[in-house]
Amino acid sequence: MTADSLPDIFWLLAGGAGLYIGTALMAIAAATVMINSSLAGRLVGLLLFSIGGTSVIISATPLPTWTYAAAIIFALPWLTLVIVGTRRRQKFSCILLLLTASALTACDLPFYLMPDIQGTGYDRLVVVGDSLSAGMGHKNIKTWPSLIAERHGIHTENRAVAGATVGSALKRQTAGSDLQNSLVLLEIGGNDTFLDTPKDAFERDLEALIRHLQKPSNLLIMLELPIMPTDLEYGRIQRRLASELNVTLVPKRYLVNVLSTQGNTLDLAHLTQQGHEQMARMVWELVGDAVIQPAKQN
Repeated sequence: MTADSLPDIFWLLAGGAGLYIGTALMAIAAATVMINSSLAGRLVGLLLFSIGGTSVIISATPLPTWTYAAAIIFALPWLTLVIVGTRRRQKFSCILLLLTASALTACDLPFYLMPDIQGTGYDRLVVVGDSLSAGMGHKNIKTWPSLIAERHGIHTENRAVAGATVGSALKRQTAGSDLQNSLVLLEIGGNDTFLDTPKDAFERDLEALIRHLQKPSNLLIMLELPIMPTDLEYGRIQRRLASELNVTLVPKRYLVNVLSTQGNTLDLAHLTQQGHEQMARMVWELVGDAVIQPAKQN
């Protein structure tokens, strides 16, 4: 399966926009019923709510469990009262639904917007990742880290390994040399979701990996994982550790934009040459100002 085989709307929703489209449709559903309580108005409201809820699910936004639980608790009365409730109760439930949609949006917004990358003057870019960065060994394909090194003349160290998990990356990094004054980009965890790595092991190893690489002179950046609705906990762990350990988390829409572009992937998880080209441009736009280029060192 390639990106070309999936509809554009899937990628739009999966990149995180699905939550905002979904909550907007829920808000419109509530407003529709508040304005027009006729059977037609209520049916339109229910349809909009159903589409919005589906959009939120497909987005696989890793909000805390309690957030979704609270949203369901507040949304269920709306579904019931829209059908059988009095006009007064319908209006009250519509207000609750509007507040619920607003709360979901507010909870995710800090992770949807790209944070500023703090710091400049790092000597090199180090990539810790899997086959998305290491490639699959094709001689005619240049990986995106090598493209960045070639085009911008910076010291780039690609420590990515095909098939790597967070656990295997941790073992390699602890056995390798320490990094100093480096901008470290973590592109790791996708294989853990495919292999269904136990969540506690994923969290333990990811925290240990971050702490090992997080020297005072280094800056860590982590790419958020595009995940399925069944893998929300992996995303929650990423977001929680990024917040607790002061790691810049790049919203998943950036990586999804690369994966979803026609001709960029071989099988959704591995990049073509065109995909590596776009990935190199995307990463450089994010980190270029933070890395010393040879021409600027003097």
